[in-house]
Amino acid sequence: MSVSAGATNATNVSPFNPSADSVQATRSKEAATQIRHVIKGQGLFLEESCDIGAIRDALLAAKWHRTNLWLGTLAAITAALAAFVGGNGQIIQEFVPHGARGAVIASVFALISAVLTSILTFLAPSERAGAYHHFSNKLRALRDKARSFVEIDCALNNNKDAALSEKLQRLVRQKSEIDSGHPIIPHSSYDKAYVEMKKKFKRKQAWQQAREESVAGWKKLNSIPSAEQC
Repeated sequence: MSVSAGATNATNVSPFNPSADSVQATRSKEAATQIRHVIKGQGLFLEESCDIGAIRDALLAAKWHRTNLWLGTLAAITAALAAFVGGNGQIIQEFVPHGARGAVIASVFALISAVLTSILTFLAPSERAGAYHHFSNKLRALRDKARSFVEIDCALNNNKDAALSEKLQRLVRQKSEIDSGHPIIPHSSYDKAYVEMKKKFKRKQAWQQAREESVAGWKKLNSIPSAEQC
């Protein structure tokens, strides 16, 4: 085989095709864009999950705080009434019909106070409120990290996809650690959290619209020439 024939065969086997290289580069760029889009979508999902969880825990903390306030107040009032009735039985008999004795009324109030105190000790609403408030703050902090990741890290072109993926995995691990130590959550609290989330979203939209209208009005006002300029 001559040299010219060998060169011809080599050209047929490995031809130089610039268009193929450009197509491959375009596909690589599209794949990188798609990967970044997926990473950003997962970050948005994590941000939303943390936001809903923070709202849910805040509602539960407020609920248990109210329960602790009411039970504690009623227990204190009934205990005070039991002590007052026990020491002033004759005064109570003048206002209570059928000649009821102050000792009986005092015993009733003392029993109610003891029951309320036992419920407080068993349910421990103050501790539950503190626990849910603590986890609400942790989820809110993680939500802020996820929001910064989506709006800043994913928007910067100098961040590589591998670095973004690793940071997203760290955020997901933090979320898993929070969930692993989280107290038991009633199922009804999820529905309430979604309702509050919708209200929050509507308030945010209304605030953004009002802000845009205010900025537009300010620009329009500044664009009007003054009397001196005319």
